[in-house]
Amino acid sequence: DFVRGGVSTTWLEATLPAPQEAAPAEAEAVLAAALLLEAETAAAARAAGGLRAELRGWSSDAGVAARLSLALVWLGEGLGLKLWLRSPAELALVADSGLWLVSPEATLVGIGVLETLAGVVLLVGYRERLAVAVTTVAMAAITLGVVWTDPTTLLAPLTGVLKNSAVAVCGAVVWSLADPASVHLRRPALA
Repeated sequence: DFVRGGVSTTWLEATLPAPQEAAPAEAEAVLAAALLLEAETAAAARAAGGLRAELRGWSSDAGVAARLSLALVWLGEGLGLKLWLRSPAELALVADSGLWLVSPEATLVGIGVLETLAGVVLLVGYRERLAVAVTTVAMAAITLGVVWTDPTTLLAPLTGVLKNSAVAVCGAVVWSLADPASVHLRRPALA
């Protein structure tokens, strides 16, 4: 509201000339132009609001998709490769690294359990940013450990190094799209 001549008025009324200042036809033209401008401004604001909501929905979907992809990678690595299949190559890698506790097999099982837990935490969306930060740092440490133990993995096609690079990008997507204040479980939309 504006005050004009001691009387409270709206913006539209304040911009119109007083009846004694302009001819009636001129006042009607100014009123029509002001009403058209106000309507166009309101329509543009509604359209912009709808676009913002649509982009928020898209980015939310992309964040959920990236988070679920990360969860599947960690569940596959932990449950599949370390706990269920227990690949001799992975066991040899842990044994050759010298970075094992108790025994190479016990260390491989421990890593599998931790990777499975990471997958579950990412799957349910609990503390997304913290979870993705911890898993991305852990993945980088594992990758460095593997490359340190066997530098030829850098040259091998379709290695964990290449996969982990893509996983790091997924982690960055989740990090950037996650709500920084979110500490609750986020369930993906099913529809």
